[in-house]
Amino acid sequence: MKVRRERPSQRLHHRVTAPLKVDLPEGRFMTADWSLSGLKIADYKGSAEQGEILDLTLHVPFQGFDISFSATAKVVRNNQEDHFLAVMFEEIGERETEIMSHFVEEIIRGSITTVDDTLLRIDTPVTPVSTKPDPNPTSDVPVQRWPMKTIFFTTFYALAGLGVLAYVGLLAYSNFARLEVETAVVSAPLQPLIATSNGRIRKVHVSEKTSVSFAAPLITVEDPELERAIDFAQLRIDRATVALLSHQKELAAEKARLNDYQAIAQDELVRIESEIKTLQTQANIVGTQLGRFTGLLKKGWTTESKVDEIRQVYQDISGALTQARLKHAERSANLERASEGRFFNGMRLEGRMTELEAEIDRAWHEITSTTQEHNALLRQRDRLMLAAPSNGRVVTLTKPAGSTIKRGEEIGLFERDEARLIHAYLNQDEILEVGLGDEAQLYFPSLDEKIPARVKAVDRTEGYIDEMSDRYTWRGQKDRSARVTLAFEGLKIEDIRRRFDPGLPVIVLFERRNRNDIHHDIRHIVDPSEDAGENL
Repeated sequence: MKVRRERPSQRLHHRVTAPLKVDLPEGRFMTADWSLSGLKIADYKGSAEQGEILDLTLHVPFQGFDISFSATAKVVRNNQEDHFLAVMFEEIGERETEIMSHFVEEIIRGSITTVDDTLLRIDTPVTPVSTKPDPNPTSDVPVQRWPMKTIFFTTFYALAGLGVLAYVGLLAYSNFARLEVETAVVSAPLQPLIATSNGRIRKVHVSEKTSVSFAAPLITVEDPELERAIDFAQLRIDRATVALLSHQKELAAEKARLNDYQAIAQDELVRIESEIKTLQTQANIVGTQLGRFTGLLKKGWTTESKVDEIRQVYQDISGALTQARLKHAERSANLERASEGRFFNGMRLEGRMTELEAEIDRAWHEITSTTQEHNALLRQRDRLMLAAPSNGRVVTLTKPAGSTIKRGEEIGLFERDEARLIHAYLNQDEILEVGLGDEAQLYFPSLDEKIPARVKAVDRTEGYIDEMSDRYTWRGQKDRSARVTLAFEGLKIEDIRRRFDPGLPVIVLFERRNRNDIHHDIRHIVDPSEDAGENL
């Protein structure tokens, strides 16, 4: 026998000729055939070019109604001689693809057929059942002819019914006796790390998830304006220091000059004093001689011209003595003024010691004040460093080293070494069925683990706070604007931190509380101790 092998089909989907209408810019057309990957139009006379992307609207006529949806297709072929257009779907929705796939499968199976350009479902015929009774009594029927199929299906449906009833009971218990909340998450006591000024992150001292102690350095921030001010302050200190050294050298030179002047003035005073003594001796001698010659003149033993000559000499010596004494007094006064930093050089008053000492004092004051300003700026730079607010760890850093930051920008999250909690978000109806101290069950889907918990806080207004206007704003009843805080039961803080990371999704199962006041009164009448226990 000769075996004929067909070439494998390259098509990915079945192509059907069932009616399908397509809306194009040129109008509405009926397809010649179509599949899940594209379609073909036989009477197309438009100008679409190959590779062009078209927006289509597809209409599937079914049971007298059109099922319409949109799609995007790419022109594969436009044969203008035969007037047919072939396109390939580029973008089509998942639900639309399922609808088209359903129709293709039903058409191939024969469950749906085409009648007058409309898809219709074919009903399956039912075999009629005889209404005549069985002539044989049931007791006479042999075991081989027992209705085993009926017994099997009866048992099966009975067990299935019991399973359904049990499932319905479980659903009723879950929906009426228990409250299941899926909007819960593990929450850690996080604190944002906020930039205190504009600048740049100079250094990150710790890595993420690394434990640090209180006040440990985390991030060093560099403020360009502050760094510029620190540099300017240091420059002012340097300039004042240079000016101080210059004035000190000038003062030293001025002191040396003054010392030289004092030495010279002292020598001159000694010389003047010696001159005065000499002139005084000469004046005494000439005065004695003048007296003697005056006596001789009275007796006539000498001439008057000789007496006048001696008198002239005496007057010259007395004048010179007077000038020497005045010069001595002047030099003594200058020497005394020299101790104050000034002296007279014979033409003008010299000496800048007072001015230089004032300049030195001003330079010292400039250095002191600028140094204080520089230290204050350094302390301000130290305050820019973000330190650990408590024992804990950096959870995440949104900015790496070298990044620019703005004042008030959040650059990381810090987790405190405190117990982690569960935050469950409920709507305004559900929050009325949860009470403080209630026990609950925590189910972690990602860990497939159940942990007991207890309600620690109930806050109905968590979602009402408007941070912009700093007031409460009411929200809808179905909004999950209330928050219930739960604590782990029976676990240590170290185990909780190690096993349950922040952000882990949790499903919380609460025991519903009855919020009907009448039911509460009835329960109080039936069991007063229960109400007393609740009050405790």
